Amino acid sequence: MELSGGLANQLFQWSAGRVLADEHGVPLILDASLVCRPDGRGLQVDRLSDHERLVEPGELTRRLWSSAHRWLPRVPLGLVKRIALRRPRATRRCGDLRAARVVLGSGRSPRLAGLFQEPDLLFAQRENIRERVRTRLPAGGAVASLPENYAAVHIRRGDYVSNEKYRRLFGVCSEQYFRRAIRRLDPSLPIAFVSDDPAWCRSFATSLGFPAHRILPPSGNDHFDDLATIARAKEVVLSNSTFSWWGVYLGEPVTVICPEPWFTERSRDRGLVLPGWIRVPRD
Repeated sequence: MELSGGLANQLFQWSAGRVLADEHGVPLILDASLVCRPDGRGLQVDRLSDHERLVEPGELTRRLWSSAHRWLPRVPLGLVKRIALRRPRATRRCGDLRAARVVLGSGRSPRLAGLFQEPDLLFAQRENIRERVRTRLPAGGAVASLPENYAAVHIRRGDYVSNEKYRRLFGVCSEQYFRRAIRRLDPSLPIAFVSDDPAWCRSFATSLGFPAHRILPPSGNDHFDDLATIARAKEVVLSNSTFSWWGVYLGEPVTVICPEPWFTERSRDRGLVLPGWIRVPRD
C-alpha cells in the first residue's frame, strides 16, 4: 500500500490494506516513500503498525529527493516522480479493492495506490478497525483532562485556505457555518476546539462570547490527541475534512453536524456524509 496525504488519508489506506490482507491471509506492506519526500506529510500511521512491514526511504534517498525538490524545475521534477513510481511487473498497481482482489486471485501481488475512501467497506469492518485504532489513541495528557461530556468542533483551514487547488475543489467552511452549527449544540456542553490554525480558532472562540468555562483548552499539537478529542465527544461539528470524519467513525457521538455541500466539487464526496447527520449550509 502506497501511503499518501495526512493522517486521515493514511488511515483510509491502512484500513483498506488491512482488510484485504486479513481476507486473503497475506502480509501487508506499507510504503512510506511518498509521504517521506520533502513535499509529503510524513509517516503518521506508524503507531498502528503491529503486523505490517514498513518501507521507508533510506538517508541517501531522502537527500536525493531533497536536492531534486530544491534544484529541479516543476515539470522535470514531475517526470522524475513518475519514473520513480514504476514497479516490477510482478506487482500490479490497483486503485480499488475490487481490482486488487482479482490480482490476488491470479497469484500476483497488487500494489495499492489511491485514496480508498470507501465508507461501506469501513462500516462493514467497523468494530475490527475501531478496536485497532482506538487502542492506540492517547488517553493521558490533555485528553485525560477532558470532561466526560463535551462537544468537539473541528475547524480545518491550513492547506484548504493556502492551496488554491484545494480551495477550488474542496472549499472552506465559512465562519457563519460554524456559528450556525454551534447554535445547534446542547448549550450545557463545554466545547473543545480542534484546529490546524490555533490562532484563528482562538480568535473565533473568543468572538462567540461564551462564558470562559464553556471553552475547553486545546488538546495540543499531536494529530492523535486531536483525533481522540473528536472521538470521545458527545456532539461533533465537522469541517469538510476526512480528519473529523474519522473522529466520528471512531467515536459514538449523539449528534453530528456537517457542512452542506461537503466539497465544492460534489463528485468527490464519495458518500462521506452519513444518514442521520445534520446538514448545515457551508457558506
